[in-house]
Amino acid sequence: MVTTITPGARKEKPRIALVLQGGGALGAYHMGVYQAMSEAGLLPDWVSGISIGALTAGLIVGNSPQERMLRLEQFWQEISIPDDWGALFQGEARRMFNQMSLLRTMMFGQPNFWFNRPLNPTFLPFVPPDMASICDTSPMLATLNRLVNFDLLNRGTVRLSLGVTHVRSGELLFFDNTSQPSGKPIRADHILASGSLPPGFPPIRIDGELYWDGGCVANTPVEVIFHERKNRPDLLVLVELYNLEGQEPTSMEAVKQRVKSIRYGDRTLSHLKHIVSDHNLRTHLRDACDRLPKGQVTKAMQKAVEEHIPRGMDILHLVYHAEPEQVTGSEAEFSRPSITERRQAGYKDMRRLLEKDPVEVGRELRHHPDEIVVHCSRQGNITCHRFI
Repeated sequence: MVTTITPGARKEKPRIALVLQGGGALGAYHMGVYQAMSEAGLLPDWVSGISIGALTAGLIVGNSPQERMLRLEQFWQEISIPDDWGALFQGEARRMFNQMSLLRTMMFGQPNFWFNRPLNPTFLPFVPPDMASICDTSPMLATLNRLVNFDLLNRGTVRLSLGVTHVRSGELLFFDNTSQPSGKPIRADHILASGSLPPGFPPIRIDGELYWDGGCVANTPVEVIFHERKNRPDLLVLVELYNLEGQEPTSMEAVKQRVKSIRYGDRTLSHLKHIVSDHNLRTHLRDACDRLPKGQVTKAMQKAVEEHIPRGMDILHLVYHAEPEQVTGSEAEFSRPSITERRQAGYKDMRRLLEKDPVEVGRELRHHPDEIVVHCSRQGNITCHRFI
């Protein structure tokens, strides 16, 4: 049985944010997580994404709740080829199938997503900045325009934040459907810019400036949530596709995958520990200042209290764990059997987490109602922390 978190669990309807990490084909895990959320009545008010997380975010925000799963399924069907028969293989045979799927992708690209440029620019002395890439991602623009209702997306009913890297400055910036400069709407190229990881994919030029994948700077767009002061959510669902923890590698291929997991894993949990412990300590400092005589409250204490946002939060932190048959470079392995397995893993992990009723668990763990509690699902294990 899956817990359904209803508005009755709080005095008012909880504000829900969904944060989606980048990771290419691993992003099918997002689809399973969202499916379990939807079934439990957890419809996000704010979705933040980078790379494949931005594509998923656009599909969620740019469709009505009744159509979202249909569009997500259609998206993954359209960017893959019909090789469902690969699910018949197991063990080493399945691994070889996945390896061949990856090789096919590297040679020919993915339908409705990208294709390799006829002339590889790697050895050319000069190429236009907009074309400085091995692949051409223009097919994805048509895919997004077909599957995303941009009129609905730009109404801002559900907030959308897309992390991108500004090529010239190297800064992580966010396109946001509630705060675009000059009121300009979010378009398909804004979403694609967040997924344009070099040197495979080209930068996207928007209003005269070039942008790359936000994962060049940070692959987990969670900071934008915590920088919000007015409408910080009550429940944050944070989905990672790279597992920072792993075994000691015993082959050069394993070394490559381990390095990739560390690089794109973003050290999210340690980042969360810092944010949460800082928030919870300030929560108790605020109480202490309220009890102390005014003369004993220092300027430093007063500043710390003024910067504090007195609002509790439950964070559901899910981390994808790859099956043994997955190969190095799985983020570019788009076989339908692998897509199905990743989706099933996300669905299973989210259901397991919701069965524990995280809102009630968080209420029991808190020493103060304004504290933040993190509920982490990693490799089938669920742990809860106050980090204080």
